[in-house]
Amino acid sequence: MSAALTLCGATVAQALAGAGWQPGEPLPTWLSAAEQARALAIKSPDRLAAFLAGRWLLREAAARHTGIAPGWLATVGEGGPPRLHHPGGAELHAGLSHSGRFVAAVVGQHPAGIDIEDRRVSRDRDWPRLAPRMLHPVEQAWLAQQPDAAAACLTLWTLKEAAIKLRGQALGLRRLPCIVCQPGPAQVHKPTAIPATVWSTPDWVLSLATDAGEPPQALALHGLVPAIDPPAAAQPWTVRHEG
Repeated sequence: MSAALTLCGATVAQALAGAGWQPGEPLPTWLSAAEQARALAIKSPDRLAAFLAGRWLLREAAARHTGIAPGWLATVGEGGPPRLHHPGGAELHAGLSHSGRFVAAVVGQHPAGIDIEDRRVSRDRDWPRLAPRMLHPVEQAWLAQQPDAAAACLTLWTLKEAAIKLRGQALGLRRLPCIVCQPGPAQVHKPTAIPATVWSTPDWVLSLATDAGEPPQALALHGLVPAIDPPAAAQPWTVRHEG
């Protein structure tokens, strides 16, 4: 494997087409027993579609990462990130995110947190009310210098959520000011510095945080629309937890 992490993204519709599943059909047989139980508890057709799209995309990312296509099973932890394991013995850390039209999944040998936000969904968020409650003073100072405060807040939101998922914690508004995000690459010799990466298009924002010790190499975004060239579009960030 040439990449520490493999990241895949798609629209929900693209992922469901790849999975060969349509609304109203029985649940796919490739789901694990825990995933089957979780899917059966979902009443909303849209939420079920997003859930299945994400679970299929996890397996697609695992296949790209290892070259092993069939047979991947996902464990569903209580509040923690999923893990993938294969009957042949391979195991992978995994991360998953869904927002509106888009879904993204990451797998690799190290834990990773991921968050994608559909700009169409997030445009109605009350950022002037949320910003003072979710931002650290360092971030508030940075925000004051940005020409588009709403876009900047959304970037910070995705970074914070990715960092929380990296730790396997539940998202809570009171926790957010304790997660400090600053633009620029992490100084990896500092144990509290978490390398993070942001990709941004007019349609979505995607953040990735990892404890691999350095930003992931040879990382590719597969299938997200519009397509972007990750090395050119990636923005390095540093995240740290306080308190």
